[in-house]
Amino acid sequence: MAELRLGLIGFGSWTRQAYVPAVRRDGRARIVAAAAPSAATRRRIGEELGASVAVYASAAELLRAGGVDAVMAAVSEPAHEQVLRAALDARMPIMFEPPVAASRSRVPAMLELLAASTTLVHADLELSYLPVVVRAVELVRSGEVGRVLRASIDLSGAWHPPDADQLAVAHMLAPWYVDVLNRVIGARPRRVLSAPEPDRGSQQQLHALTLLDYGRATASFGVRLGAFASTEIELRVAGASGDLRVDVMNGELRVRSEVRGDWVSHRIPPVEPIAGWPGMHESVSAFLDAVSGAAPSPTDAACLIDHHAAGLAIETSRDLDGWAPVTRGPPRSRP
Repeated sequence: MAELRLGLIGFGSWTRQAYVPAVRRDGRARIVAAAAPSAATRRRIGEELGASVAVYASAAELLRAGGVDAVMAAVSEPAHEQVLRAALDARMPIMFEPPVAASRSRVPAMLELLAASTTLVHADLELSYLPVVVRAVELVRSGEVGRVLRASIDLSGAWHPPDADQLAVAHMLAPWYVDVLNRVIGARPRRVLSAPEPDRGSQQQLHALTLLDYGRATASFGVRLGAFASTEIELRVAGASGDLRVDVMNGELRVRSEVRGDWVSHRIPPVEPIAGWPGMHESVSAFLDAVSGAAPSPTDAACLIDHHAAGLAIETSRDLDGWAPVTRGPPRSRP
């Protein structure tokens, strides 16, 4: 297989700490171009990636120049919509960090654009690529804990969410966390309920709890940010005949079934050393699989549409202080 040619859009700390090491470790692609708006960052590109890498001042310039097979974007939230639109217009495969827009009012238009496009869009949802989460989904599918009755995923962290105009924190994070719940339960939520928030009306939302109704199963997604020493993510599954617990960040899984009796523990680490975030190596490799035609992306544009549909329902639920249906656009066919 010919070496893939990649372009980088944005060259901040995330690109340098996560994308570049993961691409190099995979070995199937070479970074041949990069774009950044500041002169200082463009000089850093040359210093860190070498003089052979073409450097541009914007995503539009890089895409117009051609010479790449795909791009990977990591830009500030206000630039998400612009970069994603540019890649779709150029029909350029893109690995993209959600959300699709920084403003709630702009999300529906972006979802319509994604639904109408056949361009490969790979959402960088690292959590779903983590081997411990993949194994948890496999165990549920095998019937190890019986039919899923309830599931929950909870995030606690010291960091603060990025600024985004009008996006609730649960909406902003839904692509990562709702995706895990969807895979574990094997369905998409029908409706959601945003619980009352202790920091409602404050400048930055640090707490959120969302209930999700899947029909035959229920789930919850909890967020607590800003006051913790480290990031912790816990996934819990209650089945008709067993239970499952996952310490997502540490790669530890515990499972109990009525048939087997006692809890059984497994350590299932991600590819190491970590590149920015656990699961990044796995996500980048899945993107390169999709670009090369080896396998479709498990977190494609259809995923982004589903998760933002849930995110918009979360917003509506916050407005109404009640349950809100998850409304999706018309189904689309893939070539």
